[in-house]
Amino acid sequence: MAVFNYNFINEKKYEYTLENGLKIIIIPKKGFLKYFASFSTHFGAFNTEYYNIEKKEIVKIPNGVAHFLEHKMFEMPGEIDATSYFSDLGVDSNAFTDYNQTSYIISGTSNLEKAIIYLLDFVQTPYFTKKNVQKEKGIILQEYKMYKDQAEEVLNLELLKNMYANISYNEDIVGNEFDIKSITKEMLDDVYNAFYHPKNMLFCLVGDVNPDEIYELIKNNQSKKTFNENYYIQNVNFEEDNRILCDFEKISMDVVFPKISIGIKLPYLDYRGNENLLLEVKFKILLEFLLGSMSDSYQEMLDKEIIGNNFRYSIKLDEKSAFLKFSTDSKKPLEFKEYIYNKLKELKTMEIDSNNFDSLKRAFRGVILMSLNDIEYIGITYPEYYFKNCDLYKSIEMIDSIDIDSLNEVIELIDLNQISTFLIEKK
Repeated sequence: MAVFNYNFINEKKYEYTLENGLKIIIIPKKGFLKYFASFSTHFGAFNTEYYNIEKKEIVKIPNGVAHFLEHKMFEMPGEIDATSYFSDLGVDSNAFTDYNQTSYIISGTSNLEKAIIYLLDFVQTPYFTKKNVQKEKGIILQEYKMYKDQAEEVLNLELLKNMYANISYNEDIVGNEFDIKSITKEMLDDVYNAFYHPKNMLFCLVGDVNPDEIYELIKNNQSKKTFNENYYIQNVNFEEDNRILCDFEKISMDVVFPKISIGIKLPYLDYRGNENLLLEVKFKILLEFLLGSMSDSYQEMLDKEIIGNNFRYSIKLDEKSAFLKFSTDSKKPLEFKEYIYNKLKELKTMEIDSNNFDSLKRAFRGVILMSLNDIEYIGITYPEYYFKNCDLYKSIEMIDSIDIDSLNEVIELIDLNQISTFLIEKK
């Protein structure tokens, strides 16, 4: 056991590693009535190949397998639905798959021990048959087709397709129709055995709990189970250059107003480690300074009617890939495109006022500190950064090291030649 004290935010973290390799993170929150737990595997849409121990070879798998597995895990032997069991306990349950991980989550105010044991058990009890896999294909195909009719989903995915050639950003997390139909029971068995080993997983619990008691509970549960001793995962090696594939594309859909999204592909670097979260914060401060709701630019875009109420920007970092994105509904989408380009161009010569910078940094630090009172935020965000070799709390501590010079370094990562735009026009 290791105990980490983060005195600057008055937080404490307990970290355990079981003999089978399972990492356990427990973050006590004194006085909180609710608890939140996540059981996560470092397996997501990025993983499209792995080393199969039995076959002794690299095996490629279709896009969408991680998401398919997430769906199937809730079905237990005897056609018992894990969701119904949690509901009977008065516990909420859910799951999600992104590009780096799959997480199974629970939250509630009672039956903590029973809920934890069942969370561990259902995730570690794969139940795949040819019949239930075939049935699930129909369900996921419906989900896939539903996304195809949602303009926001299309806007996001098609923009990424125009930016990335080799990383799985260019495919939907659920896969495409061919991918979904090609998934088999045997494929799920093999992939589960490879990626759902305790050494590749993290259990995270946030709430008013006794860490040692929870540790003993999980340790006792895991001691009764056996896992493949020859566990090994071949890291996915992908290469992606810094160039975009298409700078502009448009389609027509049944929308009230045109929708537009602008992406900027950042250099192909290693974005893991505590610097990862710090870089995110630097970009967020920079973009807030440039286009935030309190900026002159934001008011100007409203006055010119080139943005709607849903204007948003974001920074996404995933191991070796990163991009900025700006999206909005707009009556004048091409003017929005031009405005964003010109504002980013101004960054190269713009002087950042030190007083405004200090205010924004304090505001961001305050927002992050407030988020630490949200156990769901911690329970989801901690595993996300853990799988990027990043300590969420340590990264927050590093925010004080951000200065104007470090923002100027971030600006240098923005290449205006690597901008792609996707537009959905009104039919």
